[in-house]
Amino acid sequence: MNQPQCKTFSDLHRAWANVLDMCAGTKVSPVDCWNHPGKTERTSPTLGAFPEHYDFAIGIVEDKPVFIGDKLWNIPNNFKFTVTGADLWGENPRIIGGDRCGRVEDCSWSPPKPKTIMVELLVEDVKYYADEYPMLLVEIEKIQERRREACRKALDELGKSK
Repeated sequence: MNQPQCKTFSDLHRAWANVLDMCAGTKVSPVDCWNHPGKTERTSPTLGAFPEHYDFAIGIVEDKPVFIGDKLWNIPNNFKFTVTGADLWGENPRIIGGDRCGRVEDCSWSPPKPKTIMVELLVEDVKYYADEYPMLLVEIEKIQERRREACRKALDELGKSK
């Protein structure tokens, strides 16, 4: 079990109030944003005994509540992290995962889609120039080598982003 979010009844009520504020204007129902070992139905919490047993969502990503311990992806930077906290009330709301974090809008439950680079090789042009202008064959080979180098560089950059 994670560190308890609530130690006192005041903490418990503040956490529930935060959930209500966080869910306002979203598709997420507040009843989906809390857990308790005895929870059996989708209802509001009773906020009873043992405040340390309640877990509350700390954010919302893609219309789904985020709890401490969930795993999210930071899409622009292509890394997966385990949620350890959140800072949702400043100008740039963030989901935090250890020493990593991401703006809420940059986080996803799914990994980023692989990038595809299209490289156009103009074989017909090479054949045409080679037949019509044999003296330009060396230039054409240089152009092809530059294209191959550009492809290698693009593939290397893709490899680094993984």
